[in-house]
Amino acid sequence: MSLSPLLLLVLTAAADDIFSGPQAGEATPPFKVLDVSGPNAGKEVDYITEWKGAPTVICFIHTLTRPGAQLMRRLDDHGSRNQDTLKTLFVSLSADLQATERQLPHAVKALSLKCPAAISLDGAEGPGAYGLNKEVLITVIAASGNKVVGNWAIVSPNETDFPKMLPVLEKLAAPALETPEALRAEVLRLRSEIATLRREVDELKRGSSARRGERGEMEAQRGEKKREERKTAEEGKAPSDAKLVELFRRVIRLESTPEEIDAALGEIEAHVKDSADLKGQAADGMKLLDRLGYGSDYSKSARRKLAEKLKL
Repeated sequence: MSLSPLLLLVLTAAADDIFSGPQAGEATPPFKVLDVSGPNAGKEVDYITEWKGAPTVICFIHTLTRPGAQLMRRLDDHGSRNQDTLKTLFVSLSADLQATERQLPHAVKALSLKCPAAISLDGAEGPGAYGLNKEVLITVIAASGNKVVGNWAIVSPNETDFPKMLPVLEKLAAPALETPEALRAEVLRLRSEIATLRREVDELKRGSSARRGERGEMEAQRGEKKREERKTAEEGKAPSDAKLVELFRRVIRLESTPEEIDAALGEIEAHVKDSADLKGQAADGMKLLDRLGYGSDYSKSARRKLAEKLKL
């Protein structure tokens, strides 16, 4: 029997459809999890019942992959930013509860998840009433009033799946503004957010101003240091080494004989030859003596010869 092209197309599309979990319009039955990172960490809890029909996103993780983790990050970021109006829960499905209890906290920390992460108490199949498909890696369910409004069964999840969910998630997170009280509450919430943003902007401005001030101060200090170095290089300065000070005194004493001057310069040469620091002090000291004109003509001439010899 041959099939019409239209019927063949319908059957092919049906074969390609992948379902996991309750579909749009169906209920989200309550189920218990072992909370790992939420407000009930370490305890069994039924978040569906606790949240009383609030707008909710449940991400069932059949298998965690690196690309799937990027999708989880996007869901977590959206959930944490809209936590006042949207509940978000990550549920790990595993046959080994104890092993997952040890491993999941590390994954939560690595992904910096802010929304609650938990482990299903129903094993790798997940809650029986949900009919989850273990062939997909991640199943995301969006619900409001305990009724499904969005379902995504993803075989190969990654962050590019998030934009497909976003219109539903944004509508889900939007506050209901059907009464004057709800409108007033939303106005107050927005005012609070604006105030928070203003504080953050002010802090950034203060931080930027402080950094500019610090940079200016550091540049001024560097400029002063360079000026001091140029001044020292041009004018010289007295050495801090006590022995050099004493030897220079012998060199510039007007009553010193040429033999005494040569002997003092010889001791200076021996004292500084193995030390770059002492050579620098000797060079600065000789510049200072020359600028001040200290010592006899012989002393000045002998000092210049030693400076050339030591390349000071």
